Amino acid sequence: MNSAGINTEAVLLSTRDHGVVNSLYPATNDFNYVVAKVNIGDKSYLLDGTDPLLSFGMLPLHCLNDRGRVFSLDKPSYWIDLNLPQKEKSTRTLDLTLQDNAILKGTCTNYFFGYEAYKRRVAIRKFNTPDEFVEKLNATSQHVKIIKFEIGNLDSLEAPLVETYTIEVDIFNKLDNRLSFNPFFWDKIDTNPFKLNERSYPVDMGMVSDDRLMLTVHLPDHYIVEVPPQVVDIAMPNSGGRFITSYQPDNNSFTFAHVVLLSKSIYSSEEYPYLKELYNRIIVSEKAEMIFKKKI
Repeated sequence: MNSAGINTEAVLLSTRDHGVVNSLYPATNDFNYVVAKVNIGDKSYLLDGTDPLLSFGMLPLHCLNDRGRVFSLDKPSYWIDLNLPQKEKSTRTLDLTLQDNAILKGTCTNYFFGYEAYKRRVAIRKFNTPDEFVEKLNATSQHVKIIKFEIGNLDSLEAPLVETYTIEVDIFNKLDNRLSFNPFFWDKIDTNPFKLNERSYPVDMGMVSDDRLMLTVHLPDHYIVEVPPQVVDIAMPNSGGRFITSYQPDNNSFTFAHVVLLSKSIYSSEEYPYLKELYNRIIVSEKAEMIFKKKI
């Protein structure tokens, strides 16, 4: 980078599995990784050249570990914060219509941004072609059949990755004149990752996250929603995170939204109980069933 006329410094760091550097008495064996700090104008960017799927200014998760030490040939070394503004963000929008045979048909569009887009590109690139990736997705999706698909911006690393699927969903439990339906037929959270009653050290999430589900369902004239989803709005103290659901009926259709925001990359031990309870509430919400009733 310097040979190309771009001012660049070396940043030594310790990866997440190697431990945190002792900033008071650092030793050479505290560090095990090097990235580049590129200075352009009044802005700086941290770059890692080991992964071609990383977009500009993004580091892999294993590098996001407290602080790194910047070394330059013409000035003293100094510390730099590795908690970058990168985030993982995804939005899933579904527009489905209930058929007379109790099957939902429609479209699902997934938008992946930031680190979430990187992870998705890595998952797709493990297969020879996107077709093979979708075949595997079809094989592992118990109640969802993918009819056709399109994946956009797979090679455009600065743009969000966009997956568009035409799908059929068969997930109803039939009870007399009723259909029981769970909106979370993809990627439901079943277990709480935070199991300790108390925690004496911080929770390092790596980065902030933003996950959204937007579901629209169109019903035949002879069906109504008997049991809608529960509406929830829970916020952690100090703007640490939020869990929101909303339900909006409209004639023979409804829109359901489900949002999980984690606004910090690191949570203190004092914030741990709130983080654990947030996930408890998410799990309870995602287990709840909606019920559609046939008019008599």
